Amino acid sequence: AIVAYMRLADVSEQRGDKPGALNYLDAIVTQFPGTPKLPAVILRQGELLSSMGRGEEAREKYQYILRVPDWRGIIHARALFQTGEAYMAESKYAEAHGFFERTFLGYSQFSEWCARAYLADANALLGLGSTPDAITTLIEARDTLAETAPPELMEPIYAKLKELQP
Repeated sequence: AIVAYMRLADVSEQRGDKPGALNYLDAIVTQFPGTPKLPAVILRQGELLSSMGRGEEAREKYQYILRVPDWRGIIHARALFQTGEAYMAESKYAEAHGFFERTFLGYSQFSEWCARAYLADANALLGLGSTPDAITTLIEARDTLAETAPPELMEPIYAKLKELQP
């Protein structure tokens, strides 16, 4: 039933029915509160809420995840990153910066999320008008992740660094 609800949520979103998609995800949370898939469902709810312009509600979902010690690890890294994205969607760059920084500092062992967070943080710093800090962040990402992060995630970091450096 959980997989069916997840698929229905995906199809609803593809059809442009984000409230319908959110309803299917809410059904999972309500009917199956003990499922191991719960963190993924909550992250998905947050993504939908953020894309609907409901950033505050999205951040509440992410904060819930961050309060559950058993979900430490990649789930927490994603929740921190997605919290930053929710702030970015509202052009709240200073708040976003803090969450992206917490992602790459606290979860450096997850090179995928670390790389995403470095790039997003550079964009938040650019939003704050701090190009030198954005360059420093991208250099740190390059030096730290060159050997571990997937090439498809490093390419945008290299490109952004090349764009910003004289």
